[in-house]
Amino acid sequence: WNPQVDLQAQDRAHRIGQTKQVKVYRLICENTMEERVLSRSRQKLILSAMTVKGGGGGLHMDVDMDAEAAEQGQNEMEKLTATELSAMLAHGATAIFDEDDPAVELTEAEYDAVLEGA
Repeated sequence: WNPQVDLQAQDRAHRIGQTKQVKVYRLICENTMEERVLSRSRQKLILSAMTVKGGGGGLHMDVDMDAEAAEQGQNEMEKLTATELSAMLAHGATAIFDEDDPAVELTEAEYDAVLEGA
């Protein structure tokens, strides 16, 4: 649920000697809870970006930003009821086990094209 984990993974790779650009791939299954987790993670990253404004030579806090409103939004995203969590876990369960849905098979060339474009 924490988008900073991906950023920390990139930073860690550079600390151990990586000099080239680091990419983090997150494999998400369609119609699963993972989609919702990714959505929440993106919301948190957007909220984080709203509270920190890029400028000149580095990052600094945006004084004009209403910090209390940003914190309220963060708190709302972190609150999950048992019903919401249950709904997230059940999301897409029928689609996963639907036998009428043909699986899409990629060829070796298609996999290579996807990896080259990333």
